[in-house]
Amino acid sequence: MEIIVARCIFENLTPKQASILASWFEGQGEQQCDEWFEINEVPAPLTDVGREGGYSDTQENGDVIVYCKSCN
Repeated sequence: MEIIVARCIFENLTPKQASILASWFEGQGEQQCDEWFEINEVPAPLTDVGREGGYSDTQENGDVIVYCKSCN
């Protein structure tokens, strides 16, 4: 089974908003989204907290990237 990877991009956030959103999703957000994804019969994305370097990166331009585990 081939896994197709996609990106979800939120634009026009301040760097602080992006950082707070990433932090919220890594903690409480991914737990709260479970029900929404379950209703839509899709596995909820989970942050890759085991990733070398952490679950997120802040780019030189201020973009914050949150890395998720692949869902089957």
